[in-house]
Amino acid sequence: MKSPEFDHQLEQAITFLVTNFQHSGNNPKPVILHSIRVAHFLYEYDYPEEVIIAAALHDLVEDTDCTVIQIEEHFGREVARLVAANTFNSKIEDKTEQNREMFSRCKSYGRTALLIKAADILDNSRYWHLLADKELSQWLIWKIDYFLQISLPELEKEPVWHKLSQRSQQLNIKVN
Repeated sequence: MKSPEFDHQLEQAITFLVTNFQHSGNNPKPVILHSIRVAHFLYEYDYPEEVIIAAALHDLVEDTDCTVIQIEEHFGREVARLVAANTFNSKIEDKTEQNREMFSRCKSYGRTALLIKAADILDNSRYWHLLADKELSQWLIWKIDYFLQISLPELEKEPVWHKLSQRSQQLNIKVN
């Protein structure tokens, strides 16, 4: 169970998230709610505080004008590094390569970065059944399966990994 002090810090992170998206957000999905759900999932499983804060902020750098430096100034080096590990490299144009590179970066960073990415993918997958495009659906299933494969050694015993594996099986049945 987290302390009231941590809950206050998490609330500050959510306020920071909302403020940044109000001023410069450009993501069409309900990204604030998504970010809160990702953080809440990890909160419920009592992961470290830095992981939960970083989970709440994981989309800020790629979807707003917020920088890793600003995140570090407000929430510390560890949170900033976790957010950076979970941020797409915008210089890579190909989406498949962009994902591979980010997943590799998360893996290099370690278990905590992979936990955030797993919770992120799991939450995003709740919308994939709405896709009408079979090719895009198959690519998104590939994305989950590729992530599951590379994160297996670090996350095999984690609830988020198992939930993501189950979601992959469900999506495979629906698409194929």
